[in-house]
Amino acid sequence: MNPLIPVMVVLPILCALLLNLLHGRDRTVRALAVAVAVLLPIIPLLAGYGVHYFGGYAPLSENSTIAAGLPGSIKSSYLYSFHPAITYVFGSAQRIFLLILSVVTFLAVLTSLNEVRRPSGVYAFLMFMGTAAVTAIVLTDDIFNLYVFFEIAALAQVGVVLCSGVERNYETALKYMMIGGVAAPMLLLGVAILLALTGNVNISDIVYSMRSGLV
Repeated sequence: MNPLIPVMVVLPILCALLLNLLHGRDRTVRALAVAVAVLLPIIPLLAGYGVHYFGGYAPLSENSTIAAGLPGSIKSSYLYSFHPAITYVFGSAQRIFLLILSVVTFLAVLTSLNEVRRPSGVYAFLMFMGTAAVTAIVLTDDIFNLYVFFEIAALAQVGVVLCSGVERNYETALKYMMIGGVAAPMLLLGVAILLALTGNVNISDIVYSMRSGLV
């Protein structure tokens, strides 16, 4: 497992929480926001392709010691590739998307810091939380985890609109909330239907179940 894969999500979340706590300390907020914004595009370049299983619950097929002693009936069954952990997948497509996202975040942070005399820790918190949520959506191989971060991204987006101070920002934020209020239950209903049909929320396992005729 590659430890840099979860760092792509954990780093902006920790940064967001610190920026919110440090609101009012202008120099610290500015320095921390810029430092993390610079790091975000670098991590996807350094991280190797692979899969990260949270909690260390890798499938039996990836543990050569255990797999060597298993009977053929298990190796040919669904249990051989099953794993209960939330999974992040990092490949070439994810690297491209995350590089684009991190560059956009970097430019957004610099623009926001240059436009105001006193940086807002709350505004920076919302930007980095939104970045972390979208990063998790790109990486996750779990549809319920995707739903959770979809909600976080939507709330962060509403907060950014409210804090932006642009014309009719309250009306725009209300529209976002209304659309999210319809979209989120529909997404959760879809997750529940897939879980009922396949017994799984892991995307790779769902695909395997459908291809193997288990559904």
